[in-house]
Amino acid sequence: MPDRLAAAFASCERLGWASVDGAVSPTELDALAASVADLVLEPLEPAPGPVRQGGAAAVCEVAGRPVLEALAERLGRAAAGAGARWVPDEAATTRYGPGDGISPHRDNSFYEGFVAVVTLSGSAELRVVADRAGTKELARWQAGPGHLALLRGPRPGGEARPLHEVGRPEPGGRHVLVLRRNRRGAGRGWADG
Repeated sequence: MPDRLAAAFASCERLGWASVDGAVSPTELDALAASVADLVLEPLEPAPGPVRQGGAAAVCEVAGRPVLEALAERLGRAAAGAGARWVPDEAATTRYGPGDGISPHRDNSFYEGFVAVVTLSGSAELRVVADRAGTKELARWQAGPGHLALLRGPRPGGEARPLHEVGRPEPGGRHVLVLRRNRRGAGRGWADG
């Protein structure tokens, strides 16, 4: 798997995105879900700017949560195998119910390097698009349990973050874990300056 993950990071650096089915085993998925089960989910803001979204999320530091630390280190080694220095310090867990999703958007510019999205349970379609209306599709994949989606973060010299859309989950909803490196400090968002 490390070579496969390193290849995904190299592809993400080049294209802006990568998709890896079966990147996380069922046993590890259960442990990851348990590692964030104590977090209190808050509803996502339904309309932040031009983006429309539904679901509930919570954010925590990776440090002090051994299962998250192990995954962050594994992803960091894979990134290094592709020539990138990146180890996530923050995790967000999001639950999407029936009808929930996120319209075309870019992840925040304070997430350095990459954003890694692991589907813990459920399934939904993810699309990379060229415009906010989502009319020009660049890539599409079905993200089910164990799937890893990688998205490029900001790079010097121009916009490098891909516009992407999170589709509505299959019945029963979808639960994801997002690992990222927050240059403002793990757990700090827009309101924190």
